[in-house]
Amino acid sequence: MAAKKTAAAAWFVEPEVVQLELGNGLWLKVKRELTVGESMQVQQALIKSVRADGRVEPGLSQIWKANICAYIVDWNLERQGQRVPYSLDAVDSLSKAAWDQVSKTVTAHIDAMEAARGKLIGSTSNSGSPSADE
Repeated sequence: MAAKKTAAAAWFVEPEVVQLELGNGLWLKVKRELTVGESMQVQQALIKSVRADGRVEPGLSQIWKANICAYIVDWNLERQGQRVPYSLDAVDSLSKAAWDQVSKTVTAHIDAMEAARGKLIGSTSNSGSPSADE
């Protein structure tokens, strides 16, 4: 019975924030994972427009940051000794090297969560199916 509860829980995202270390006492707080709704918002951000003929024009300025920024909820980054609150405008002000570190750190988190989620859902979907119980 407990296995079925665990399997069912894997299908929904429980709100959870985790802290990722950037080094030198700097950190990011990120969502453990995105919901399907949040993922769809990321996809929407990638579309600048849909033409009358159905072709999609990508929002190139968003492609590099939409998914990463969807995860970030806070950070402790500073400018000239003053903490800079997390915002999309603040992200746009980062140096390329700083963005590369943020992006690399969040991408590693995303990859780890997707691997763990795939194992959990993959291992529970068969045991939770009616045909597996018969």
